[in-house]
Amino acid sequence: YKSCAMMLYSLIDGRLIRLQGGPKTEKENLESAKKTKRKPARYSGAAAVNRINNKYNEVHEDDIKAWFFSNLTRENLFCALAVLYANGNDFKEQPAVMNRNFVDHGMLHRKVRRMDCIQLFLAYYNFLTFENRLTAEDRKELKGIV
Repeated sequence: YKSCAMMLYSLIDGRLIRLQGGPKTEKENLESAKKTKRKPARYSGAAAVNRINNKYNEVHEDDIKAWFFSNLTRENLFCALAVLYANGNDFKEQPAVMNRNFVDHGMLHRKVRRMDCIQLFLAYYNFLTFENRLTAEDRKELKGIV
């Protein structure tokens, strides 16, 4: 199941990266590099999860009561992704729930179980569902994360 888990983590990461849009134009890169003094990049893993969730909340902060079920589903998805992509803390303590950093870096002491893969399949499916529900305007806003 370890190879299955690693593939699912890479599929989720790919969707997180693509949702942020492509690299900016050369002019935008130069302007942002002058301001931050570092090369702009698209985020992956926990940073991408946090940035996409924060940006979505920022755009839809007035819609929370009107879209209760949708927001509850999204909140559950991003909480699950935050656990799956949590910081490894230098691999000092083994996680109770499988973690991408531990699996992909070979630091998970226990075997990857069938249940771990089922959880990842559900997270991937729910992320694809979330992505399909995004409007064109939402996608435009989320691509402005970088």
